[in-house]
Amino acid sequence: PVQGKEKERRTTVNILLNGASRFFATAVAAVLFFALTSLPAVAMGKDAQNISALEYRISDGTVLKGWVSVPPGSKGKKLPGIILIHGGSSLSDKNEKFGPKHFLEMKEVQRSIGSKYAVFSVEYKSNYFGDALEFESITAAYRKFISEPYVDSDRLATVGISHGGFLALLSALDPANGVRAKAVADISGVVDLEMHVRFYEKKIKEEPKLANYDKYAVSGVKKELGWPPDRDSATRENYRKRSALSFVGSSNIPILVVHGERDKFVPFEHATALNKEAEKHGKKIQFKPVGGWLKGNHFLIAGNDSVWEAVMEFLEKNI
Repeated sequence: PVQGKEKERRTTVNILLNGASRFFATAVAAVLFFALTSLPAVAMGKDAQNISALEYRISDGTVLKGWVSVPPGSKGKKLPGIILIHGGSSLSDKNEKFGPKHFLEMKEVQRSIGSKYAVFSVEYKSNYFGDALEFESITAAYRKFISEPYVDSDRLATVGISHGGFLALLSALDPANGVRAKAVADISGVVDLEMHVRFYEKKIKEEPKLANYDKYAVSGVKKELGWPPDRDSATRENYRKRSALSFVGSSNIPILVVHGERDKFVPFEHATALNKEAEKHGKKIQFKPVGGWLKGNHFLIAGNDSVWEAVMEFLEKNI
């Protein structure tokens, strides 16, 4: 009888302990859930800063809409400004994944440049890669941005990814575009339009699924700008103006280039060509090659803290 009672007592204790453990685990889970859902939204990859729309107009009457964020607690302060330029094609709000608002709201963007600078994620209009309307769009965005009372127009940089890297470079380096930037950061960007056209001319033949890109980046470019690039003086000038290689030697603007060594969409040769051209003129750009295969080694802005750390270090030094 004594042994039976002892067994019964142990069973009761085990039941109580198991119940207490389950209760404790449930309580911990509840606390963790509350803590995680109460974190600033930026930690969850959402809009945590003060984000608002800002519109501007270009010469054909098109009204473009970009998105601005400012760090919390910056009301009444003059802030250094960043013009942030997305990749893909133009008017990307039709595809939010590549649009300016989505780009601005990325947790990587908000945790880095969004935490310190006024950031204007801009839109651009374009009928083909390198369209003059692209540059006009960036210039119009720049003028609108520097007119805002919270922007320090003497401390401004352009930052772009892929197609946006192309526009960030040329908007800053070519004085004709009128964008007075103190620094430019190019991430996975196209450096030279001729190189881009020749690459995709071949790539589209090898990968028919990319055929819808032909009109925008190959045949459309050739139709509007002429082909081959050395056909006559007009075509030579068209492609000269659309190459950062034409301006890097005469510019003193600090440049950061971040590029994937195995980039499947904009070959690494774009970055090395710019670096080589700068060295030829006795200039030094900050060059950060990035290895790996993830996301075609091109979409370096997502899930790669070292890229944004390099951008922040560069901007803090130069603006």
